[in-house]
Amino acid sequence: IDQLEQLLDNTPKVRQQHRAFNAELASLKHSVEETQRRLPKELREHEFIEQVRLVAAKSGIEVGDYQMGLVTELESSSQAELSFQCKGSYASICQFLDEIDHLARITEISNLQIESADNFHSYPVQVTFVLYFGGATHDRSMKGEVL
Repeated sequence: IDQLEQLLDNTPKVRQQHRAFNAELASLKHSVEETQRRLPKELREHEFIEQVRLVAAKSGIEVGDYQMGLVTELESSSQAELSFQCKGSYASICQFLDEIDHLARITEISNLQIESADNFHSYPVQVTFVLYFGGATHDRSMKGEVL
């Protein structure tokens, strides 16, 4: 009877913890779904290159050559490096990088080199982006499997 009374006394606390855990789980599932939506199944580098060119034109950056780098397969996704030679003002470089950061696709910068120049209105820039793709989920319920 004492144990039952202790359990009953703890019920409100346990319910509150359960609600908090459920809310955290829902948030994590939403985050996973959002990440999966931003992670294309295929590399689709030409799509990204076109987006970079559009963002560059909007930002006032001149984009020159690009070079495809290493493609690496990870446990749950793959990644590829893509380097661009660019030129622009400091403000346009900042705007360009901010716009790239807001693209739907998950990317990150692995290398950024800005060279000083005699012309303070146009700096040579080399930027290497890491593109993620082919993500696989480990959540059995999202795969339609039984736990």
